[in-house]
Amino acid sequence: MAYYSNSAPFRLRIYLKQNRNSQVFIGYPLANPTEWIQIFNFNSTELICGKQRFDINDVRSFIIAYPSGEILDGELVFYPLPQGIYYIENEKNIKSEIIIPENLKVGNQLLRVVHEKAVDEKRNNYYSTKLINISPEKIRVIKFAGYTQYHGMYILSTITGGYLSEQNFESGMVLMKTVG
Repeated sequence: MAYYSNSAPFRLRIYLKQNRNSQVFIGYPLANPTEWIQIFNFNSTELICGKQRFDINDVRSFIIAYPSGEILDGELVFYPLPQGIYYIENEKNIKSEIIIPENLKVGNQLLRVVHEKAVDEKRNNYYSTKLINISPEKIRVIKFAGYTQYHGMYILSTITGGYLSEQNFESGMVLMKTVG
């Protein structure tokens, strides 16, 4: 059975293939979910919770969360959320930040930012981001954000309206969608 690239089963497979420390929950019962079941094991076709097995193609509702509990993605998410799972909070004061290429010159001498499309990534415009330290000093990321390129400038563009945390960066689970 073929699924389009934004379907719940397709997206769920992508996250599971990444084999990260994410928390995975599915809505149960599958046809009309009213509660969340945490998935600890899986294979290419099934999600496993204890003695129960669920065909990935039948899943309509899911949550993928960072190890911290922040929701990374979800489909048909309903309340109550699983214990310890929460949406990333919006920035109280939304930032309006624009970076022009001239302001990146010094940073580009210290750090290289590489955007690569994973070999198994089927979605258009989705890339992973890698930071490469090219300076003699140690570099520590204390905040980061996604930016959208617009007429040669870069405009802050995150789900929170501000910067993302050091913990988000360290979890290594951020997927960035590039636009333009």
